[in-house]
Amino acid sequence: MSCSICGAGNHDARNCPNTSRCSVCGGIGHNAQTCPEARRCSICNGRDHDARNCPVKNKR
Repeated sequence: MSCSICGAGNHDARNCPNTSRCSVCGGIGHNAQTCPEARRCSICNGRDHDARNCPVKNKR
């Protein structure tokens, strides 16, 4: 049996020391609001802005 949160084989999800898994990237130690993968522009894949503020879109 392995934990469905962190994947470790020595406990199950009820006893997991990691409180949650990020719903965006599946990582442990952060949530969707603080996920480093969450803020990614859908136009140019830049990580410092979202599509609304994309410099590539604004050049068109």
